[in-house]
Amino acid sequence: MPPYVWRKQRLWYGLLALSVFVLFTGIPLRGYVVTCASLGSSLICVSALLARRRTIRRRMFEVSMELCPKCAYPLTGLAESGICPECGTSFSKPEVRGLWKRWANV
Repeated sequence: MPPYVWRKQRLWYGLLALSVFVLFTGIPLRGYVVTCASLGSSLICVSALLARRRTIRRRMFEVSMELCPKCAYPLTGLAESGICPECGTSFSKPEVRGLWKRWANV
C-alpha cells in the first residue's frame, strides 16, 4: 500500500479494528447497546475506507496513475524520473505506475 494511502487511512483501520474487537469480545459491557454501537461504528469505518479508496482510484485514473506515492501529487507533465516538487521524494514513472496498479488491482 502506498504511504499516502496508509497515512490517510490508518485512523479508520484502527477504529475498525477496535470496533470489531469490542463486537466479538463484548468488552466492557455485554448487551444490545454495545453490539449495536460496534456494528454501527464498523459500518461507518468500512464505508469511509471504501469512499476514500474510490476517491483515490478516480484521481489515479484522471492522471494516468502518475501520482507521487508519498503525497499523491500528480506527476503528469514531469520527466520520466526525478524528484516530486511537493514532497521531495524521488520517483520513476514506470515504478509509480506499477505501484498504483498493484494497489488498485488493475
